[in-house]
Amino acid sequence: MAKKQKKNKKEQKTEKLSGTKAAVETVIESETKVAEVAETEVKQEEIEDKAVTEKAEESANVSEGKPKPKVNHFVFVTTDDEDAEVNRYQVRPWLLWLVIIVLILLIGSMLGYISHEEKIWRAVDARSDEQVATIKSLEESNAILEQEKLALETEIVGLNETVQILSETVSQKTQSEKELREQIEKQSLPTEFPLNGSATMDEKTIDDAPICVFDASIGSAVVATASGKVTAVKDDAEYVHSIWVDHGNGYITIYRNAGEPRVQVGDSVVCGTALYIIEERKEEMGYQMMLDNQYINPMDLLSING
Repeated sequence: MAKKQKKNKKEQKTEKLSGTKAAVETVIESETKVAEVAETEVKQEEIEDKAVTEKAEESANVSEGKPKPKVNHFVFVTTDDEDAEVNRYQVRPWLLWLVIIVLILLIGSMLGYISHEEKIWRAVDARSDEQVATIKSLEESNAILEQEKLALETEIVGLNETVQILSETVSQKTQSEKELREQIEKQSLPTEFPLNGSATMDEKTIDDAPICVFDASIGSAVVATASGKVTAVKDDAEYVHSIWVDHGNGYITIYRNAGEPRVQVGDSVVCGTALYIIEERKEEMGYQMMLDNQYINPMDLLSING
């Protein structure tokens, strides 16, 4: 029991010594930190005093015309941490200026690049606007051309219809002219019988020219065998009178009779126009025909008419 109490006392004494030692160490550590902080403050004050002194000396040297002393720049990094240390960094002036110049160049280059890009984009936008305006103008022109094209196509269709109508009209007119010409030619072709009454006929020649001699009935009329114009009314040694009718197509018919002529030179006649009236003792009538100033047999055309 006594040993146990002795042991407990010894342990208590050891614990007290340990606590005292820890307290002493804490006090020493605190004093060390305080000393370090004080030392740091002293160093800062010394640096500040030195900077003030150097500045004053520099001002004095400048006023006295002395050269400017070399200045070294130091950077001190401090902290409020009790365990922190004071670090000093020396910055050379030429290095500082180099960094500043590089930064200025970089900033200037960046600003120049931005300005250049802005100009490029403005030019691109302007060109794009110009192209859009050009495209719009071309589209408007295309629309106008399309309208003009439609108008021209419509006009062409109308012209084609007009041309077709005119072609049909011309064709009809040509056909009508052809029919009219054929009709005129037919009317001008001496194929009809030269008397409107009954008669007997005999074929003879006068001065080697063929002639048809008719013995007509009294009261009948000698008529033109086709349309034409009276070109001559002559006296005739054998038949007393002769009437010459030019039919305008190369044919000329000659009507010979002792009766009184009923037409004059320049008169126009048609088929059936009376030229003489057959009277008593004047029944004989001679009928001749010429083609291109050559005598032909009248029966050649009379036979065509049947």
